[in-house]
Amino acid sequence: MFFTRSVYLPVLGISLLSLGTSAVPVMAQSTVNIKTDYDFSTSVTFLENNLAQGIGEGVTNNAPFGLNRFNNTIFSRSSELLSSLQTGREFAVNSDPQALGLTGKAGGVTFFGEKNDKLFGTLNGVNTINPQTSVISLLVNINITGGEGRFSNATGTGAFSGTVALDPTQPVSRGILGLNLSVTTPKSVPESNNISALVAAALSVGFFIKKFS
Repeated sequence: MFFTRSVYLPVLGISLLSLGTSAVPVMAQSTVNIKTDYDFSTSVTFLENNLAQGIGEGVTNNAPFGLNRFNNTIFSRSSELLSSLQTGREFAVNSDPQALGLTGKAGGVTFFGEKNDKLFGTLNGVNTINPQTSVISLLVNINITGGEGRFSNATGTGAFSGTVALDPTQPVSRGILGLNLSVTTPKSVPESNNISALVAAALSVGFFIKKFS
């Protein structure tokens, strides 16, 4: 009996330890909603081949997760933008010129958070300009394509909406942009099957201890 006890218990102990240390993590997801308003400033440059480039920056002091600043580069067709100034017609905007049938290096949006937290995304939408007030109404969709820090491998969708007052006497036009964004990030958790195996193994140990005592 003493021999049996000294053989079985160490073996079971090793088996239980192996089960505990072999738990394989699986990927779960965590989704957060980010809503805030940014003070927005932007400038437009007319490039070659009917391409207009808008470069902007948004800042705030109370964004969730410390995402208090973003930079963006977006494009439109110069002809459509100038036409909207006179007629108020909608014009398409996109962070990828090729989506507009034009050529050029793709832009996008980058949100900057605490420490090394960042979010990266693409932009597309439709803007209009009021010819009487020279105010641009913006509605731009956001597609999150990745990130850094707490937002590593993030995905998500959302939109900017707001208005910007064009001022031909100033190099920069200013306004307010509201952000409504849903972001999903992966996170590692223990696999549930391994947790069940741990419970079963613990019960088995109790059975053998009782049997051989």
